[in-house]
Amino acid sequence: MKTQQAKKALTARQKEYEVLAAFIDFADEGGDQLARYLLHCGIDSEALDAAGGNVEAAILEHYRTPRGYDIDRVAYDLARWPPIVEMVRELKAEQREKRAAEERERYRKGKSAH
Repeated sequence: MKTQQAKKALTARQKEYEVLAAFIDFADEGGDQLARYLLHCGIDSEALDAAGGNVEAAILEHYRTPRGYDIDRVAYDLARWPPIVEMVRELKAEQREKRAAEERERYRKGKSAH
């Protein structure tokens, strides 16, 4: 019985780590970047006040559901973060350009074979 409770506790803590992991890079970049990201996610000063000023608790409460934590929502918030949106756009443009260059090269080789 204790082992099962320990596994549940570990699993719950692992879920918390999954939620908080998305915020670690922002925290490493400094308070301003973390504050902007918190606001982007909808975690404002009111939420921080409700958590007694504890940022970790405010983040966890924001994503808490009756069944645990909404990891999909964490991912969604991260995917909508403007610098990441821009990075995705740039990568897609690079992929399109690479495919177009490859297609031009295949066309050029095909024409020279005739």
